Amino acid sequence: MQPLDRDPVRALLANLRVWARDLPSQGSERYGALCDGLAADPDRASLILDARPGFRNPLILLAAVHHLLLTGTTHPVAAYYATLVGEAARPIDAGLYPAFADFVDEHRSRVADLVRSRSTQTNEARRTVVTLPALGLVQGEAGAALALIDVGASAGLTLLPDRYGYRLGGVDAGDRNSAVQIACEAEGELRPPIPGQLQVSWRRGLDLNPLDVRDAETRAWLRALVWPEHRDRLALLDAALQVAREEPPTVVRGDLVEDLPSLVAAAPGDAALVVTSTWTLAYLEPARRQGFIAALAVQAAVTGRTIWLVAGEGEAVVASMNLGIGRMPPDGFGPSTLSLHRFEPDGGRRHRLLATTHPHGRWIRWLDAATAGGHA
Repeated sequence: MQPLDRDPVRALLANLRVWARDLPSQGSERYGALCDGLAADPDRASLILDARPGFRNPLILLAAVHHLLLTGTTHPVAAYYATLVGEAARPIDAGLYPAFADFVDEHRSRVADLVRSRSTQTNEARRTVVTLPALGLVQGEAGAALALIDVGASAGLTLLPDRYGYRLGGVDAGDRNSAVQIACEAEGELRPPIPGQLQVSWRRGLDLNPLDVRDAETRAWLRALVWPEHRDRLALLDAALQVAREEPPTVVRGDLVEDLPSLVAAAPGDAALVVTSTWTLAYLEPARRQGFIAALAVQAAVTGRTIWLVAGEGEAVVASMNLGIGRMPPDGFGPSTLSLHRFEPDGGRRHRLLATTHPHGRWIRWLDAATAGGHA
């Protein structure tokens, strides 16, 4: 084994301590505990550094282990995963990290292969309940059906907001006959605007590594990206994958800056063109995020049409794009947010921070008084 470069490892261990602190509040105490263990275990943690650039965080290693367990590898650590043993899952105790470490040692080459070859392309259909109010606002402003381009689309599940049913803050919306029914709490004094039904006339996804919902191995990896406590998310993913397989969305291979123009050109001219991003820009460097914003402005000018961006990203990610909204917290990405951006052919722009949200769409707190309340 080659000696480790200590600087990257030290930075990784420090980052793991941040993940250990933040993951419990995001919904996974088990992954928080495992990150705490990894932060004191440079040998096993260093496997993360073999991941592709942009994916060198603990979720890739945790997903690799989860994937092997979900696909039949037996080990005592499985007893801690509700996604494997249901309500019988062992509570977090002193045996969790040693069991995890033993699994990594026993299957190190298989774990390492997954870390090197895969990416954390979580395709969380529940996030569509967060983008739903913003898409409804666009549909209302434009008075037209939507043409959707989802960047970082993974398998395209977030390209199907019109094929799901919703209950948002006690209000029903969407397709109530769909196999996918998504509930989201509305917190705070302001109510989010809720469209009765979205009209989507065209949709395309863009991803560096498109995933095919018809491929069994792809579906297995997407299931592994779900956190071990979240049996409801796993069930929702399975239902969304089934809906997508009935009429698979088109996801093309490409970069969200260089290859955006070809998709914009293909979008029907009589539709409202909306680009969506849900926890995709977080994987880019700030300069690349700003390049993406510049590309949207250029495409609005070149095509002579208004382009909207609906973004569900960390507040620090939004702030880093220098749009005059969001703020930079002292560490991490800050709260998950929903923002709406409008780019006009004449160079005009409008940027609005609409809401803070749970990163997986469990709740939304509406902030924009001008658009709050009732149905869009």
